[in-house]
Amino acid sequence: MTTSSRILLSALLLCLPACGKSQTKEAANVFGIGYNRQLDTYLSPEHYTGTELRYANTTTWLRPGRHWARQMTHQAMASYTKMRTGDNQYVGGMYNFRFAFQRKLAPLTLGGGELQARVGAGPDFWLGFLYNTGNGNNPAQARLALRLTPEADVCYRFKVKERLWAAKLNFAMPLAGLQFSPNYGQSYYEIFTRDNYDHNAAPTWLGSSPTFSTRLTIDIPLGRTSLTVGYLGDCQQVEVNQLKYLSYTHSLLIGWTINK
Repeated sequence: MTTSSRILLSALLLCLPACGKSQTKEAANVFGIGYNRQLDTYLSPEHYTGTELRYANTTTWLRPGRHWARQMTHQAMASYTKMRTGDNQYVGGMYNFRFAFQRKLAPLTLGGGELQARVGAGPDFWLGFLYNTGNGNNPAQARLALRLTPEADVCYRFKVKERLWAAKLNFAMPLAGLQFSPNYGQSYYEIFTRDNYDHNAAPTWLGSSPTFSTRLTIDIPLGRTSLTVGYLGDCQQVEVNQLKYLSYTHSLLIGWTINK
């Protein structure tokens, strides 16, 4: 067998666990609307408050008898916030991709139901922008970050009138990463036109970026599809290059979950 054939065969064998028929797949799709509070000192020293709309898709792959699971999350967010006087507004958009390998813990029987938990970690990517409608100079700020994010999922399955419900909790908190940011007093003209890069790829850790996200949902069975309702709390904070950014979100969620 040639070297190229061995490499191809190894790649196919690695793909077999993901393509096996015994694998189960759970896909949750939720829409959120809620309160958003933002601060970006590059654009303004004021806090802005308003509304955020969000869509999130979380897909989890599980195999019976295996100790590991894979989870992938896509999120798209749009926000519209105002300062206290109503003179200026922020218009923002953000995309988030998170992937994690998770270790399944031993299930626990509790109160007639079963408590399941998984813990793991993986890459967490953010890309977006924030635009200040009242700024003539440097009206926008780009957001770009790559982080290592541990996360935990807890699921409690219980029966209501012989139908299996599920209460779920997801918690994620980045440990460290890289964050794009202008330096204090630096314009985007200097960054991109004059090639005046000045620590624009800044390292972050828990101390400079105390960020976390938590999602609590309940799945109400409707055949193979479940109605999903819940709450999302998202706290994004970072301080690099003498600039601060924060975004606090409290959102109500509604959507559906499909098990295959």
